[in-house]
Formats: sequence, C-alpha cells, structure tokens
Amino acid sequence: WIGGASLPLPAGLPAEAAFFVRPEEVRLVPAETAALAGTVERSLFLGNRARLLVRLADGQAVTVEAAGAAALPAGQRVGLEIPPQALMAVPAD
Repeated sequence: WIGGASLPLPAGLPAEAAFFVRPEEVRLVPAETAALAGTVERSLFLGNRARLLVRLADGQAVTVEAAGAAALPAGQRVGLEIPPQALMAVPAD
C-alpha cells in the first residue's frame, strides 16, 4: 500500500518488502481518475523536465521527475501512476 492505494506487483517481487521507484518512472495523470493522488509541495523547473515533491494522503512523499512538464504550483492536486515493472524491492528482515 502507498498513499492508501494498492499497487500491483510484478511476478517475482516479495510482498513483504520496502519498495522503491526511480523518480523518472512515475507518471503524472489527472488526480480525479488516479488510484494514487497527492498534493504538490515543491516544484522545480529544470529545463527539459520538472522535479516535484508530491505528498500523499498517508503522509508519504514521492519525488517525480516529469519530462516536458512545467513546474506546478504548490498545493495543486496531481495523480500519480507507477508502472509495476518500475518497482524495485528490498526484502523485509
């Protein structure tokens, strides 16, 4: 679970683990149709991409690097999509 949403796991990843995703793998989608949504806390325009810090409903923060995106204002709601194949896992002890 992340941000109150359940993400599908690709075959071979342990269910009990800490999961990571590279910021450039997270996609911005409309908040109203997304299973995972949050609020932009910080946004930085980097020329060909924007780096966003998005706070989820459960308090977790997700860093997103969106190619071709402009900086978004703090407080804007955004949806996030994380492709299952982008997830990396470190098994829990």
